Amino acid sequence: MPYQPLPPPPQHPDEAPFACVQINQSWIPYILGLLRPAKFPEYWAGTLEENRNARRDIQNLIYQFQIAGECGEMNICCEDQIYIYNINNITGRWERSIDNGATWLPDPADPIHLIRQLPPIVRATVNATKCDASTNAMEHIEDLIAHESENLGQAITVFDLAVGVAAFLIEVFIIVVTGGIGSPAALAIAAAIFAAANAAFNAGKAHYDAYWTNEHKDKIFCALYCNIGNDGKFTDAQYAAFKHDVYRDLPPDPSLAFAMTALNAGGTQGLNQMAAYGTVGEGDCAGCDCNDTCAADQWTIYPSEGNIFGQVIEYGDTWLIAETTNINTNNLYYVYLVSANVSDCCFVVPTNFETITGSGVGYNVAPCGSAIGDGITGDYAAGMCVNQIQPQNETPFRFKVTFGVCP
Repeated sequence: MPYQPLPPPPQHPDEAPFACVQINQSWIPYILGLLRPAKFPEYWAGTLEENRNARRDIQNLIYQFQIAGECGEMNICCEDQIYIYNINNITGRWERSIDNGATWLPDPADPIHLIRQLPPIVRATVNATKCDASTNAMEHIEDLIAHESENLGQAITVFDLAVGVAAFLIEVFIIVVTGGIGSPAALAIAAAIFAAANAAFNAGKAHYDAYWTNEHKDKIFCALYCNIGNDGKFTDAQYAAFKHDVYRDLPPDPSLAFAMTALNAGGTQGLNQMAAYGTVGEGDCAGCDCNDTCAADQWTIYPSEGNIFGQVIEYGDTWLIAETTNINTNNLYYVYLVSANVSDCCFVVPTNFETITGSGVGYNVAPCGSAIGDGITGDYAAGMCVNQIQPQNETPFRFKVTFGVCP
């Protein structure tokens, strides 16, 4: 019996939340013996009712141990969960599910949880901090490109290629593991980049090396500099913006997918790690133009002849004011804002839209960075950036849009 009576716990032993405890089988009789004195009233403090409830709970707890012993000495209590695994196709992060994919939760084996984050680089000015951190990150990305090229020249199988790159990523992200290329972390990273490695393997080393021109590398460097924070680190949103700029500015290719998929194995944390250390003394970012606004005068209304569907009333630097003029066969008024500048396709979003006269606006735009144009003929060919503004049954409908880059 304790020196002082114990206050009864507020919960019963058979109600959630539960904890799973693994105990050697031979200890169960001892635990039962240690629990039995708690069945006496002297063991518990509290009111008479609380005292009685505590003794009932002890009897219940003893019963639970006895049942567990009869059904395999507590093995059923700690039975392993069966998980299925997935890589999120939007975030790139690793997930697992215990309900056959109905819900997904973060996977503790994701390499980002193994990264011990270094403090960010600090320089005399904000621009120096951003530039030097971006230069550090680009140094490691160039090492990654070189390592992938070397492995493409040596690997006998795709698995050899993926594991070799995974081992390099463990080093560059500074992940401390035991077991080398056979460690669970290395094999997990290899599995995550396997599809991209397979495509690059099939394309071959010569194709990979030809893709990575200095121009392509410079675009990645500027995407780093234009999106990194003033503190020399990326937030999740800034990391996503960096990836968007890379995929927007570089032509799609297995070589690009291989490098970016490998980089994404570390996510935001991995890129921040790469930005935090390096051998370059001072970076030079003067060649990066980070103006991410869109020129409004690149947009016109389709078709241009006769202002059939509407007309632009006024242009600003990044905005325009337009109005609809005619109704279509569906009793709706709409205009197509179109641009031939597909490589810098900017879009109207609700937060950038202001109704001047009229109401009931609908939006129908192309996926970011892509182009649509089916059914658009005449002076506007298919394959253009399109924003469709569709008010409901009112004319004239006048509106102002401010263009922004793809979200």
